[in-house]
Amino acid sequence: MTRNKHSKEFKLQVVNEAIETGNKALVACPYEIAANMLHRWVREFENGKYGVTTIDAINEIEAKQMAQENDQLKHLLGEQALEIAILRDLIKKEKPSFADKVEVADHYIDLGYTITLVLRLVKIPRSSYYYHKYNKVAVKTVSEGRQIPGFSLQRDGAKVPDSKFKNG
Repeated sequence: MTRNKHSKEFKLQVVNEAIETGNKALVACPYEIAANMLHRWVREFENGKYGVTTIDAINEIEAKQMAQENDQLKHLLGEQALEIAILRDLIKKEKPSFADKVEVADHYIDLGYTITLVLRLVKIPRSSYYYHKYNKVAVKTVSEGRQIPGFSLQRDGAKVPDSKFKNG
């Protein structure tokens, strides 16, 4: 038969159940532990071997762990709710451009969410966000392709029809 080494947390959990129920043999069965082993753990617990002498202290430790886990879960839930709200705003815009994404990001940043979190959810690099925000990118209104046939430009930029010039 192999020897099992149980963790301190496991022992405290089983001892806590045994003390609450008052029946060590009943508690030992589901964990496949001999009743005399559990009896020894309870005696060691009462003598202070595990550093905790009362069940209240165990409950305090468990309460702290649960509070930490609860805080982590609340944080994750908040991030997911924010992500859903951001994605809904982006879905409203058909094929959102970079400027649309920056606009949505600005909205949520103004509401008090952290810049890093919002930009990660919107999938905008921080450097691109700040470049767009502070270096006002000029929006092109007209294509800078080939000039319109039949016109020439004067030095001041005014269009002049080619028919005014003599071919020659």
